[in-house]
Amino acid sequence: MKTKTAWFTALLLFLVFSSSSTVAVDQSGCLTCHTNEKIIKMLYKPPATGPSEGEG
Repeated sequence: MKTKTAWFTALLLFLVFSSSSTVAVDQSGCLTCHTNEKIIKMLYKPPATGPSEGEG
């Protein structure tokens, strides 16, 4: 029983420390792109709007 508890504890600690919040610090991660205003502005393409009837 002690062996199962030790393995369960080890597995639990591994999952906690390898969670996405600690892995997201990586430079190639999502936070680098999604929090960089320069990259967001470079990738944003405004929708094309054509002439619309009945406005004005």
